[in-house]
Amino acid sequence: MSGRTALGTRGNIVDAIHEHDLVGLKRIHGATGLLHSIGAVFGGGTWMHLAAAHGNPQILDWLNEVGFDLDQESSREGDRPIACAAAEGNAANLRWLLKHDVTLDTSASVRNPLFAAIIGKSPECVQMLLDAGIEATVRYTSPTMKDMDAMAFALYRSHYEGVGTRDLAILVARHLADGDVGKIGSLLEDAQERARLNGVPTLIRLVPTTDEIARMRWDESGALILE
Repeated sequence: MSGRTALGTRGNIVDAIHEHDLVGLKRIHGATGLLHSIGAVFGGGTWMHLAAAHGNPQILDWLNEVGFDLDQESSREGDRPIACAAAEGNAANLRWLLKHDVTLDTSASVRNPLFAAIIGKSPECVQMLLDAGIEATVRYTSPTMKDMDAMAFALYRSHYEGVGTRDLAILVARHLADGDVGKIGSLLEDAQERARLNGVPTLIRLVPTTDEIARMRWDESGALILE
């Protein structure tokens, strides 16, 4: 296959995944297993990574049937398909992957699906990962962050992205504190200090008061519905 033909076919595969066109995807793959010979080349990931982010569970299921690994690490960062689903807020795909017992890799922040769900601003994905037992207290120090766990990461991003990301930090704290309002407040205050270590101005308060936390309510997906 020529480079130009491969490039055109790659674009067709991308379109089929984005459009949830399983029939078209099967037709491209054909009897020769074409998807295995054309790399996805998106961040070092596979077609499973792309489908986890932008496809649907039916496409994930079919890719798994034809030999694509649900737990494949990307060649660049080592992230797995579940992190791609979380980063795009694709709750249906995240739910499907969790049912298939994929790895919840917390060995680095770029591989951590909980961090990815925070980037995706998805309370539903955050809640699913917490319910699945992901380690929510692991902290990372690297050239881009210092002593950062999921709560501090969400608060750090809330300085730039607004209250919606802050609410994800509250959701994680609520889970860790088992609903204890005082402990939620304590966890968030500690996370706020670590967000400040990473560049958030000291004068900016990122977390609600204990009284504000006591008035908060969440729906089943983890979204804050009353404050």
